[in-house]
Amino acid sequence: MKSSGKRPPLKTVPVGGRTLVYYDSVLQAIGIDPASEPDRPKTVTIRKTMEITSLSKPTIDRMIAAGRETAAA
Repeated sequence: MKSSGKRPPLKTVPVGGRTLVYYDSVLQAIGIDPASEPDRPKTVTIRKTMEITSLSKPTIDRMIAAGRETAAA
């Protein structure tokens, strides 16, 4: 992922008291075509998102907030 510039938004879904991130949006954020992984999960946890992207929790939280803003617009 690029170290400069604006981070892409992440799409999320609330499940119970948790927030899960759509795996396709995680793949798109790191520049991978989701179609290249046919047996992918639908959602992943924020912790798994941090592992996949190698980004910090505050950065992931900002990307999630940006995704919520674009969904509300």
